Amino acid sequence: MLMFEKQREDALMTYLDSLVRRDAVLSYYQIQGLLFAIACSPEPVRAAEWFELIWLSDSPQFDDASDAKNFFQLLMELSRHIRDGARKGCYRPGVDAQGGISEQGLADWCDGFLLGHQYLEEIWLVALDDLNDEQIYDQVDEVIECAIAFAAGELQTDRVSEESLLTTYIQFQELLAAYYAVHEEWGQLDRHWDVRDLYEQLEPVGRDEECPCGSGRRFGHCCLH
Repeated sequence: MLMFEKQREDALMTYLDSLVRRDAVLSYYQIQGLLFAIACSPEPVRAAEWFELIWLSDSPQFDDASDAKNFFQLLMELSRHIRDGARKGCYRPGVDAQGGISEQGLADWCDGFLLGHQYLEEIWLVALDDLNDEQIYDQVDEVIECAIAFAAGELQTDRVSEESLLTTYIQFQELLAAYYAVHEEWGQLDRHWDVRDLYEQLEPVGRDEECPCGSGRRFGHCCLH
């Protein structure tokens, strides 16, 4: 992933350091993982929705309104940065300021990613059902399984070799690219509703009239049952 602008990153982390002293708030890497999951959502998610997920307590506490505004703007910039990286296929989770892979950072990133995926679980079920592609099902399952393993610390260098860790990490990157691709594939499905057709389907229909679903059968022997 191209690094988030250092000055903006430092400002965001300063806010987080201040907030964590009085609130249960996600860490910087957890927020990155969450925002990646949000960027990959098959259906767009409003910022007002995911913003609330950052707090594990009731509500954020800021000294003044300008701090709250600045913090939100920084999060929006980070969100756009992550979305651009995901779209370009160059996203690298858990990368530290020096460009290396932070094992704890990767674990936290996966923790945030899993939080986001769980939040979006219902829309993912709909998207996967619509796509009806066994390979995509398997890829999404692999992404989740790998994220769980990283989050639990099962793939750290005190348990596996550096070579094995690097291989798994590269595979994880590839799976994340496939995970994001679902967002685009589902968005290209033809789910367009014609307003007139929808209105007609809402009109009362008699049992012996043609069913509005277009089957050609009588309503009493089709959608009525």
